[in-house]
Order: sequence, then C-alpha cells, then structure tokens
Amino acid sequence: MGKNIVELPEIESVINRAVAREIGNPSLPEQAVQKLLEKSKGRVAGFHVTDRKYRSQLIDEATATLKERWSKYESTAASMRRELERREVNPIAILPRRAWEKLYTSAGLYDMGIGTDGKVCITLKGLTDIVADRRNRIGNAIFNSNLVACAAVMIYTGISTYHLKMFLPSFSYAGPVFLGFVAGVVYFMASLFMLLNTDSGEIRGVGLIEKGITKRLLRKLSWNDALKLVMPEQKSLDGTAADFVSVILPDLSMLDNAEEIESILSKVKDIPLRTIVDPALFRFEGGLEGVLGKKLADIRAEERLRWTQRDPIIAWYKDDVVAVIAQWGDSPFERRVVDQVASQHDLM
Repeated sequence: MGKNIVELPEIESVINRAVAREIGNPSLPEQAVQKLLEKSKGRVAGFHVTDRKYRSQLIDEATATLKERWSKYESTAASMRRELERREVNPIAILPRRAWEKLYTSAGLYDMGIGTDGKVCITLKGLTDIVADRRNRIGNAIFNSNLVACAAVMIYTGISTYHLKMFLPSFSYAGPVFLGFVAGVVYFMASLFMLLNTDSGEIRGVGLIEKGITKRLLRKLSWNDALKLVMPEQKSLDGTAADFVSVILPDLSMLDNAEEIESILSKVKDIPLRTIVDPALFRFEGGLEGVLGKKLADIRAEERLRWTQRDPIIAWYKDDVVAVIAQWGDSPFERRVVDQVASQHDLM
C-alpha cells in the first residue's frame, strides 16, 4: 500500500476532528453563502441592492438549521453505534454522509443499494437520449437522400427522353415525362411511408435497423462511460422512474476471511445496506448488458488476487450518517482527498 493511501479508521479520526470543529463553530459552505447573498438582493430604482439586514437574517437562520443538523448527526451516530454493538458488530468508521460521498466518488467507486432480489435501480435515459439523437440523424439522412433520389429519377427521365427525341423526331415528350414524374412521386411517397409512422409521426423505417445501430454505437462506450450514463452520480437510484437490473458480484468464497465477512453480514441482514464497489468488480445481467453490447466476463476464481485487492465496502446509511461495517482489500482513499474533504465546511 502506498504511503499516500489512508485506511478507514484513520479517515474517521481525521473527519471527526473536522466534525468537532463544525459542531463547535458551524460554518456555512461558501456556495450556500453565495445563494443567500443572491436571495437578499433586489432591484431598487433600477439598481441591484443588497438588503444587508435580510442577508444577516438568512445567514443566522441557515446557521441555526446547520447546528440542529449537527446535533441530530451526533445523536444518530451514537444510536447507530449502539445498535451495531448490540448486534456484536464493530463499525470500521462512522462519517457524515456528504463527506463519505465525496470520498468514494473521488476514489471512482459506485454506491449501490442492492435489493434482496439482487437488483439495483438505474436510469436508461442517458442511453436512450443518445440512441434517439443518432436515430433522428439517420432518419434525416435517409429522408434527404430520398429527395435527391427522386430528383435524380426525374432528371434522368428528362435527359433520356431528350436523347430519344433526337433519333425519333416524331416521338412525343408528354408520355415519358409524365411517367418519370409519376415514378418520382411514387418513389418519394413509398420512402416517406417507410420512414414515418403515420400514427405517431415518429421515424419508423429506421426502427428496422435501430437495434443493430444501437449496439454498434454503445459498444464504443467504455464500461466506465456506460456506468456514468446509467448511474450519473455514481450511485443507484431510489427506484422511482427507474429501471431495475440484476447486478452480479464476485463470490465471497474467494476471500481468505470469507467466514468473517459472512458472519458480519448475517448479523445486519435486516438493515438496509449499501454496497460501495469498484466498477471493475460488478456487471449487469440480462437486459442492460444486451443493450450495452457488453460481454463482460465473469470474475473467476483465478482472478482472486484482483478481487481481494479491490475495495468492496458495506455501509449502513441513516439520515446524514454513514456507518461502514465491512471492508476488504486495499483502501482506495488518497490522503490528499481526505485532507481536502476535512478542510471543507460542507461535510453535512
């Protein structure tokens, strides 16, 4: 382990010092202060004027609310620790949720609330937006090419008729020109019918090849890029307006301390837990994997070293508090990031 990597117990110690600082003298984050400043501004006689008394009132109210949240944080953290101790589980670290989110996102980990059915909530909106954009571009390209093709049919008919007239002076233009015009119109209408769904006005013909185009397009995405689309904030969704997919994790039997980990998890099985894990260690089963065109290999026993050196973390979230109850593998947290998080005022 590198000297710039920090283990969770030390992180708890560093963050707790910052927490004690904030509890003793709560300070609003700079971003929150700026929002209050903007809120206290108004236009008087055409000028932007800051109501300083109102601004001071807003800051005092926000600071009082922050004090209440810190007080609640202390009581919640204490109750969570007592509950875990009652279950004979010793938490590795108890941290403010906002600080924890900064730590795991900086480490490139993903936070997933996996149900008892092994499924996690994601969103496919980012993917479908990309597909819809590409589909519309293809539809427009086909539509424009059909217009060009129609014009070409008409022009070719006219030129051919002109040359035929040179050899047969008595030949009439009317019939071929009319037939060429009809052929162009029929071709255009047939193409239009193929492209458009008359009920919804959406592109239809492109849908015939959309599946193949989608797979080719999304195969170009790296696994990390795909995850950023389905879990934009590096965490699963709450289940509202989301898609459920099964998530596959390596088997615990690969670990030397598998029995210890299983013992801990069995003691907290009725607590809503979160799994914070490196993206290289999980994959999605079924639908989404097919959509993404990703054929990620199962993590096999021979990859045991890779598995044990990664960073699966099990945590319990409650309000603004996070209790880390299990972690194996090397710590992914850099001292630079830990110090940076501890120095900020938005720990809550």
